[in-house]
Amino acid sequence: MDGTRSASGHAVFACLPLICALTLGGCGAEGLLRAAGIDEQHPNGAFFAYQHPRPLHLGRPLAEAQDNHMSAQILAIVVRDGPGSWIDAADWDEYRIALSNVGHAPLSVASVDLIDAVGVSVKARDSARTLGEDTQHVGARYKSAIAQTAEVGVVGVGVAATAAGASLAPSLVFPPLAIAAAGTAVTMGGVRLGVSQLLENEVQRRAARLPIRIEPGTRADLHFFYAITPLPMRAEITYSSVEGERRLAVPLLSQAGVHTTGLHPPPELVRTIQPDYPDEAVMAGIDSGFVKARVHVSSYGRPYRVEIVEAQPSDVFNREAVRILFQQRYTWGDDCVVEETVEFNKVRSPQ
Repeated sequence: MDGTRSASGHAVFACLPLICALTLGGCGAEGLLRAAGIDEQHPNGAFFAYQHPRPLHLGRPLAEAQDNHMSAQILAIVVRDGPGSWIDAADWDEYRIALSNVGHAPLSVASVDLIDAVGVSVKARDSARTLGEDTQHVGARYKSAIAQTAEVGVVGVGVAATAAGASLAPSLVFPPLAIAAAGTAVTMGGVRLGVSQLLENEVQRRAARLPIRIEPGTRADLHFFYAITPLPMRAEITYSSVEGERRLAVPLLSQAGVHTTGLHPPPELVRTIQPDYPDEAVMAGIDSGFVKARVHVSSYGRPYRVEIVEAQPSDVFNREAVRILFQQRYTWGDDCVVEETVEFNKVRSPQ
């Protein structure tokens, strides 16, 4: 893998408590890598394009940063078989990044790299074959880092990790762990190297080609493909302006659990909105009712779709129920669907 130490990266052991914390409840390196999908087996090097790509709902940027010349937003991170996936069991992470020129002169973007938890710079690729080869090296690197954790005595640590003043999101704070790192075995044979030309062509079609020129007042929405990176710490954008070469860092610590889908408990409500009793129901003489709905909740705890399942009476309370369900907030976790019932009761005036 063409990964190099970041010049601004910390020493490896500076991030080891975070690696330790994110190896998830005693699962060790296998748990982290399995969550990322690195050690899954794929016979015959086959891949399957989804007839209908898994929907990706873009809301607020996952992370962003800005200087005097450029604004960068991480719009989405598409992981193996997650929302936005367009093939089955991809051997890469796909980042959707928006770069805007907020200055008064053209910018030339030379590179957009990821810096992982052990300080390695992960290069963007435009080849499915190269991405598969790069991903093979990830497991060995993380296994080595966890082994160093044991050697320096960072074992059985409970961590609520922070970096550059940013704290882990609620769903990424894990209980104390005891990791027998030195004896951990990591299987890396699952990465597919038999990549068809069709897949190779599709990745090349989607991937951003650098360098790219961005004119003042314009924005470029780009796709970048990286080896599966379980613990991304930041994205580093290198570009040139009239002042010379510059570098913009976008913190990604809040996305450090992006590959741990399926490992979170069901979401819990953290904000509930009380419904207003509709005037239409009052005028119709209706004293009560309810609406049952399926609420699609993003991994960030925000509803993005509401489906009415049942309503009594029909079509009386639906609009108000949908309004408040979209305003509810849940704990962070996996994209999921929860069922909610909104009850309406008219408050009677005292006699």
